[in-house]
Amino acid sequence: RGLMWIFSEPYSIKIDTPTPLDASSNPKSIGVLRAGSGHTWFPIYCSAVEKPARFAFISHSAPSPMVTSRAKSGASTTAQPFSQRPKIHSSRKKSVWKLNATSRTLAFAGSLCVAAAAYWFMKTDSYQKPYDPFSMAPVFGYTKIRELPHDIEAFTQGLVYQRVGEQDVLWESSGGFSTSELRMVDLDSGRVLKRVQNPEFFAEGIAIRGTNLYQLSWRSKFGVVYDIETLEEARRWSYGGEGWGFAYVPRESSAQRTVDTFYMSDGSDTLRILDAESLEEIGRVHVKDGNRTVPLLNELQFVRGELWANIWGSGFIARVDPESGRVRSWVNFQGILKAEQVRDYPGLRVDVFNGIAFDDSIERGQRVFVTGKRWPLVFEIQVNETEPIAKSILPSKPFFYDESVVERVQASMKF
Repeated sequence: RGLMWIFSEPYSIKIDTPTPLDASSNPKSIGVLRAGSGHTWFPIYCSAVEKPARFAFISHSAPSPMVTSRAKSGASTTAQPFSQRPKIHSSRKKSVWKLNATSRTLAFAGSLCVAAAAYWFMKTDSYQKPYDPFSMAPVFGYTKIRELPHDIEAFTQGLVYQRVGEQDVLWESSGGFSTSELRMVDLDSGRVLKRVQNPEFFAEGIAIRGTNLYQLSWRSKFGVVYDIETLEEARRWSYGGEGWGFAYVPRESSAQRTVDTFYMSDGSDTLRILDAESLEEIGRVHVKDGNRTVPLLNELQFVRGELWANIWGSGFIARVDPESGRVRSWVNFQGILKAEQVRDYPGLRVDVFNGIAFDDSIERGQRVFVTGKRWPLVFEIQVNETEPIAKSILPSKPFFYDESVVERVQASMKF
């Protein structure tokens, strides 16, 4: 901040002693920096060495990296702590003389180079800005096709569509401490058809492959494989860290893919890739929009060759290239659930947007369904891809969005 403050204000460099320094000289104050309209003066220190001078531009108004600029001289400057700098009185200002035009030009050119470097620095991963989805990829809106009932007690952590005979069903992983369960739900009525309770772990994302259903746990460091017909536990597997979202990606989806895989999120910007047979990790991909990492990846779903990743605490879904991790586009679902749609449920503890299900049947229109934790509705939607939403306007937050919760989670995970 101090660096940008300096370069956003007019400044000039003046030298308060024309006396040349030799190699044996002790560090001396040879110059001052005037920045801004307040005529604040800062001393500049140097010690003589056989190198061109580097004048240190120092701001004591805010911590910032030291910025240096080249100038023609036989000395090299180094800055001392501000507390050790001598106070410059107005009587001494009379003796200063301005740098010549060439030096001023070089100083200005150097400042532009440093400003450009600072801009690049802040755009790279080494400087983590607050997350802003309007970066590089286009942002699309949606059309609401229909609204379907949803159990308000379901703390949705994972959602998968399946066609069972002539019936549309949703498999839903509902999380909670000692209240987790796996449910089979009729899509049209919202009625629970089957359920398995999981009191020993906090349930998270789910995926279906063949005749098995896979479910993650949040912090218990293991996943459970069920027989989808009987819902009996077939096996467990272990993994490190946390489990959030889970999605099945078949080998047919890419010419580069030689095995069936699962993609797994853990709330960071990283997606783990698991071999679908052994459930061993075989790779990782980092999700980025342009040069910026995308943290808080949560619920996952494989949709028409893309990984759709819900960003925890927001109404945005990133559409990610599974191979490179590049965000191809965004879908803005913020505000899809209106405040008036929950007024009939007094005391309802509505939580964040979470839950993506995809019906890949071309005959049924390749439908997409979304919902949230303890939401009263599931929405069938269609993405409007004809024209992106203007990137310069950040949409309003959903009425239940709590910034303090998001900030606390981000701080605890050290993003």
